[in-house]
Amino acid sequence: MTQVQIYRLREVARRVGLSADTIKRKAKAGDFPKPIKLGKEKQAAIGWTSASIDDWIAQRVAASNVPEA
Repeated sequence: MTQVQIYRLREVARRVGLSADTIKRKAKAGDFPKPIKLGKEKQAAIGWTSASIDDWIAQRVAASNVPEA
């Protein structure tokens, strides 16, 4: 069984090469995985699962390998 890690915003930004603001904007628009809350409080910390980020990266790679018409 693969262990899932939780990445905080700084780590996500480093892994995908986007700024924190761009990640937030894309997540809100549905163009990036939505974060999960790490607590029950209204202002709980957020993070992303390693699987959701790995999948998003894989999708970008696959899309970039499509030959142009």
